[in-house]
Amino acid sequence: MRPTRFITAVPVAVVALFLATAAPAGALPTSGTGWQIFEETGNAQTFTVPAGVVGVTVILAGAGGGEGWDAAGDGQAVAGAAGGGEVSDLSTTPGSTLEVVVGGAGGDGTGGSGTAAGGDAGFNGGGAGSANSDAGFGGGGGGGATEVGSASCAATLTCALVAGGGGGTGGGALQASPGGQAGSPAGSDGTGADGTSGGGGGTQSAPGAGGGTGTDAGSPGVLNVGGAGTSGGGGGGGGYYGGGGGGESGANDGTGGGGGSTYGPAGANPSAGADGSQDGGAAIIWATASSLSLTAGDSVTVTAAVPFEEVGSETFTLGATTLCSDVPVGESETASCQTTALPVGTDDVTATYTPPGPSGNPYAGTTEVVAITVSAASTVPVPTSGADSPAGAPPVAPLLIVLGCAGILAGTRLHRAR
Repeated sequence: MRPTRFITAVPVAVVALFLATAAPAGALPTSGTGWQIFEETGNAQTFTVPAGVVGVTVILAGAGGGEGWDAAGDGQAVAGAAGGGEVSDLSTTPGSTLEVVVGGAGGDGTGGSGTAAGGDAGFNGGGAGSANSDAGFGGGGGGGATEVGSASCAATLTCALVAGGGGGTGGGALQASPGGQAGSPAGSDGTGADGTSGGGGGTQSAPGAGGGTGTDAGSPGVLNVGGAGTSGGGGGGGGYYGGGGGGESGANDGTGGGGGSTYGPAGANPSAGADGSQDGGAAIIWATASSLSLTAGDSVTVTAAVPFEEVGSETFTLGATTLCSDVPVGESETASCQTTALPVGTDDVTATYTPPGPSGNPYAGTTEVVAITVSAASTVPVPTSGADSPAGAPPVAPLLIVLGCAGILAGTRLHRAR
């Protein structure tokens, strides 16, 4: 089983701000108040909408297709296609449930005369890859779709959001042929040698056709499920409709499977999903408040959450004043700033995300803002050490408030440790 920790990729940007008084920085769990991460488990999972929450933001990433084996040049694996992604706000009813199904990566094809094998189908709709044992190569399996909605919504095309899986790469005696990437409104077609077509990409109204030639064509996709490959072809990706499986080209090579289709409501942002051979993922984020009231001199910790990211940094500012600069985003996928420097009044604290890599990255500078109301300090006398608190003094208790998700951008790409 592959490790389940998400590591780095194209930045998701700031998606939530957390506030806590008198609490240590960086103490937030990966899943907790305000957001929950879902990883591939091989089963449907359930999210219960918290009390008072009437809307959530959902990030989905479909799984990648599996590698195809290229028997030429001492043999090597060629990566499968990426899954699709979807980001959208959904209206919710407190206490209701959403079913979340995270797609699994397509299995990798293997090589060897008489021992070649096709990759397994990815969980939740990926099509199986196939082997050409005589020629010694196997195609990768298609990646599974990631979806959210009511229970068993995929069977009736009623899921609120679907991120399709990538097609598996077809193996080859002379060359491997990449599968098609999942996408919206349609997945890409798989490729083939010498002009032979790969499996067709699924659309939002029909599945993809099987690729290859004649009797050695791959199976077409169907509702939610990618078609199986034949003769070394890659499997199609799962999706709203599945991509077609790859078949045999005229040059004794397998063709790639088609990508599954991605679906979302009007206003949704299609994006990239998991890379080839990587499981999908999902995150649900919600807001429980939009502001926090403090007394002048109180310590407040502002934490920016960046789902799926463990790199880059956050800078926290109040107008032209920098409160904390270049705070690294750590394994908790958060960065925190603790301060007592907020003046009396309404203070808009801004967290700005800086991704790693060269300047000019399109996700640099994405922001999220939280309003903090600061009142004048109380005139209640402060007790000396060991004395009881004066009557009427408010207790100092940790407070955690989750704030808006406006900073989500399209372009999310997930990478997983192998």
